[in-house]
This record gives sequence, structure tokens and C-alpha cells, in this order.
Amino acid sequence: MKQWIDALDLWVKEGPVNALSKEELQTIEAKASQRVERGEKNQRRRQIWRQKNTFFMITAITVILLGVIVGTPIRKSLEPPVTMGMEAREVIHSYYDGFNTMNQEIMEDSIDKKVGKGDLTEVTNFFVTSRVRMGYEGKSGVLSAAEWVASGRPELESGINLYGVAELSIEDLGEGQFRVSYEKWIPGSSNEIDQVGPIPPEGYFVTDLVTLEKQKKGNWLIVGLNRSLQKITE
Repeated sequence: MKQWIDALDLWVKEGPVNALSKEELQTIEAKASQRVERGEKNQRRRQIWRQKNTFFMITAITVILLGVIVGTPIRKSLEPPVTMGMEAREVIHSYYDGFNTMNQEIMEDSIDKKVGKGDLTEVTNFFVTSRVRMGYEGKSGVLSAAEWVASGRPELESGINLYGVAELSIEDLGEGQFRVSYEKWIPGSSNEIDQVGPIPPEGYFVTDLVTLEKQKKGNWLIVGLNRSLQKITE
């Protein structure tokens, strides 16, 4: 009983909590700092692994896609072109539709590689970028120009890139010569630091003078392309 009385008396005089010494406070602060430091290290480690996993995933998708693209010419050299049996006008239509579908196979079979190098490289880049984004975000982020025009040219949502051709017109000039007119749309760019909202796409009125020749295999092939364009301004 006396112990309880002494304890109660001490509680009344000094309070319910004993004051800690300077050494005890330093010890507690040191342990707390160690816990915080360990927590921050673990957080940084988890963040690094998340970044590495994302990088590895994107790299793997890109390698697979590039492997498919690089391996395609070897396989295709042993197969007839997909344009076999098409008339010249059909080959032209398929080639330009390939911009919207990013169908590299039919575009490559429609045009001489040297003549179409710029177009083919452009489509390949968009294809790879869209597929990487598809694997990372679950969506390609690309809207075909033909689909956009057909839906009334609505304002694009943020994160959507417009690409492809629309309003395609093919005029037969005779002897394998064609005049092809269309609109070409690509994602816009801006140097404005304070750019607010989606960057509007860039459009061009394009006229191509196209020459086709029938090949030994029997397929029509674009062997000449003379292009002129004018930027579409609002």
C-alpha cells in the first residue's frame, strides 16, 4: 500500500510522464531517423524497380516489333505480292489506304522500295510508336484521317494523334499515269511553352503524279511518284 501511496505522490509532484534525459532523447531521435531513412530507401528502391519494369516492357515490345518488321522482307521475298491480281487503280487505292491502317505489307508490295522509302519509313515509325503505346497504355492513341473526316472533323481529345489520308481522288491519265489528290494529316507540333490543351494536327493538300508498271510476276507496281503539297490553313 505504501508503494502505491509513494507512486501517487510522485505522480502528483512530477506529473504522469517522467521527463526523458538528453541522452534518451538523442537515442530515440536516432532510431526514428534510421526508420525514416530505411523507409525512404525502400520507397526509392520500389520506384526504381517500377521504372525498370516499364523500361524493360517497352524495350521488349519494341524489339519484338522490329524483329517482325526486319524479318518481313525475307519472308515476303519467297511469297507473291499481296497486290497480285489487282488492277493499277486498286494498287494505288490500297497504297494510300495503308497510311490509315498502317498496313506496311500492302504498301511495300504496292511501290518500289526506293520510290516509297520516305512514306514507308514514316508509316513504320507510327506503327511502332502506336504499338508500344498500346502495350503500355492499352490504346494506340492514333486516329485515322479518313475516319476523322467521315465523322465530321470533330475536335480531337487530348492524347489523340491524327494521322493518315482523306478525301482520296484518283484520276487515270493513261499509259500507267495517275493523278492522286488527297488530304494528308499528321500530329501537330508546337514551340509554345505555355501551350494549353491539345495541339491541333497539321494538314496538307497533296497531289501525286504516280507511274505504275506491270512486273514480271504480273503485279502492278508504283515505280514513280512526283509529289506536291500545300499546307491547309484555317
